[in-house]
Amino acid sequence: MGKSSKPRMVTSTSDISSEFQPTRDENIAIANTIANMPFVPFAGGNPRAAIAPFSNDQLAAFDQVRGMGNRVDPLQNAAIRTTTAGVQGIADPSAMMANYENPYVQDVIDNTIDDLEIDRQRLNEQSRMQSPFGGTRQAIVEAMNNRNFAKAASDVRAQQRARAFDQAAGLSQNAMSQMLGAGAQFGNLANMAQQLGLTQASAQSGIGQQIQGMDQAYKDYLQQQFFDMINHPLRQLSIRLGALGQTPLGTVQRTPIIQPSSLGSTLGGLGSLAMGLSRLCWVAREVYGPENLKWVYFRQWLLESAPDWFYKLYVKYGERFAEFISDKPMLKKAIRKIMDKVIG
Repeated sequence: MGKSSKPRMVTSTSDISSEFQPTRDENIAIANTIANMPFVPFAGGNPRAAIAPFSNDQLAAFDQVRGMGNRVDPLQNAAIRTTTAGVQGIADPSAMMANYENPYVQDVIDNTIDDLEIDRQRLNEQSRMQSPFGGTRQAIVEAMNNRNFAKAASDVRAQQRARAFDQAAGLSQNAMSQMLGAGAQFGNLANMAQQLGLTQASAQSGIGQQIQGMDQAYKDYLQQQFFDMINHPLRQLSIRLGALGQTPLGTVQRTPIIQPSSLGSTLGGLGSLAMGLSRLCWVAREVYGPENLKWVYFRQWLLESAPDWFYKLYVKYGERFAEFISDKPMLKKAIRKIMDKVIG
């Protein structure tokens, strides 16, 4: 095998123009200022500042639903009581009829019998006057009068009691029917009151939701304004970095030259080159993460297309800058956007 030789690098460079060096330094100073800014929570970290509370209409709708029992329960209880009374009257008619019996029936019977008794005595007296000395004929007439009196009294009692029963039965049946109907009406009224209350509560809650939505939209606007204010320095820095990166300051070409000698020398040169290139990826690897291959694309752009002034700046400060931004996610996010634009 021939004599081995180390690879050499042929480099053509162009330095950054002096008129843009202050801009570069300002960008670094601005980035440092942004990185050292303290964390500022929105509205002091109060979550209520970002979430709209229930509106007065929504709270009123909640109270209306909670108080619905005060309007519905009395009607439902009345429906239960009247229906229960009607059903009990059907199960035990005598208890219901007792409420409708005429308390004066016995008085009517007694008065009627008294009148019959007066008639009986009058007829017997007439019979005695016609037969002053008594006799069989008088006895027969009085017996017939007494028999007629007894039959008439019995008929009066039966008729009056039957009439009173029929009236009490009719009234009780009518009352039971009315109770059952009233129970159904009370139940319907309870359902109507409940549905009406729910409809009113729903309508009022809908109005409240519209008001709450407007309040939430205003709070979202304030929150977005806060985020825009926080991100404004980052956007300004991104614009400055992008403008400086697009400035035509020349290109850098770095071509590794491998002297033909032996296979060992060639492989050794390639290994040294790979190790050297990996040391130029501090910032890109920190920004993208080692698992994201975009840092490789950025390394390729750095070696092949980056302006010389940027290449020198990256080589000189890249490792320290990567360590500086390692715990600053917002700054890394801004730098990642710039790198994405660079690598396309």
